[in-house]
Amino acid sequence: MHEYAAGIIGHRADQFVHPWWFGSPFQKATGLRLIGLPPLPKEREKSSYDPPPRQDVWLMGPSEEREEMRSRTDLQVARAMAQYWGHLAGAPAPRPQPRQSDLFHGDDLGSAAIGA
Repeated sequence: MHEYAAGIIGHRADQFVHPWWFGSPFQKATGLRLIGLPPLPKEREKSSYDPPPRQDVWLMGPSEEREEMRSRTDLQVARAMAQYWGHLAGAPAPRPQPRQSDLFHGDDLGSAAIGA
């Protein structure tokens, strides 16, 4: 969280998240003020990316759209917020998402693909 923003609201961020935590190929710290919300759990490790997460926002050159593009919330971060916090607003509780490796195992791929 930027120091000016922290000064205005009188509090630093409770948690910093990166889009790569949730499957996005980007790195951009986003400070969250968690009022009555649990911290978002990290779904992925940085070491699982090859190549490493990109810093497109940080490397973005000057333009008229730069401010707007830098302020956008990554779709994977928004999905994680909805998944982990949505039930607190009356939506159904989150279900664990299966990993791709849990869905298909070697020769099971053929039978899973035809619905057997």
